Amino acid sequence: MKIKRNFRTKLVSKLFREHQNFLGGCGKNRGGPGPGFAEFECSSLDGCAIHGWTFTGQARRHGTLIYLHGIGSSCVALDAAKRITDICLEHPGLSACAVDLRCHGRSGDYLPTLGIAETWDVSAVIQCLKEHDFPRPFIVMGDSMGGMVATASAMFLSDVAASISIMPPASPLVGIQEVPRLVRSQIIPAINAFYRQDSYRMLIGPDASENILLHGDLTYHECKPSHQPRLLYVMGDHDPFDYLKTKLVWDHIYSSQSARFDVNRSDAPDQNKWFRVAQGYGHDLSQWPELSGIVHDFLSRELHG
Repeated sequence: MKIKRNFRTKLVSKLFREHQNFLGGCGKNRGGPGPGFAEFECSSLDGCAIHGWTFTGQARRHGTLIYLHGIGSSCVALDAAKRITDICLEHPGLSACAVDLRCHGRSGDYLPTLGIAETWDVSAVIQCLKEHDFPRPFIVMGDSMGGMVATASAMFLSDVAASISIMPPASPLVGIQEVPRLVRSQIIPAINAFYRQDSYRMLIGPDASENILLHGDLTYHECKPSHQPRLLYVMGDHDPFDYLKTKLVWDHIYSSQSARFDVNRSDAPDQNKWFRVAQGYGHDLSQWPELSGIVHDFLSRELHG
């Protein structure tokens, strides 16, 4: 695809890159993920270069976990490799992959959409993993923005068997409200204009390309996929993005199916979705002692029944 880049597009992509450099260790000159991991590159549906790393589990291969970072982060930031290594140690045979989503890390400067376009990145990664014989099921796990993309990927990509969404805002427009108003006034029109180009209208349809951020709100979609992926949401009750707004999305998904709220998967095994609330926690669950057990419980059921 031929993509046009005007001054505003370049400015907004630079803002995202500068934010990553401010956080440290996330830019194009960052180091690799460490021993035992291999870097890869593939191309998304619209031609955006996507980078990341993979880790192959032990001989008995039970599935592949795909990790998606939050906004302004990358596949090597915030101890992502250590977190995923810990999960793989709990689940021997699990392979892993971590992705630089568009406009992050070493991936291309196509503007982020906090949802729809990033599912194309995940789709390209899964195709790359399949070509290199990584095992099913493919489980997508993400933090914050990555959590939104994880759920959207489960809804729209039939190769995704399950998703784990940690601290996901309810929608792209909810997520972007934390950005200062002056910056937001540049980002929102730039993103929508970028995906309003003729090439995207042909790719995703005129309605979606008109306002791709709004199109990323899952309540505008039926959300009853025929492949029936299993979904886990985890969010703090003090999260500034408001877990009750995110619960409305959770309620909308599989809306015709009953589901118990705030229980682990093993306590309600016949559901297709689960939502756990971290009492007293905000938009950082790294210190919540129950998180690893909840994820372990979900993965144990997904991988071993």
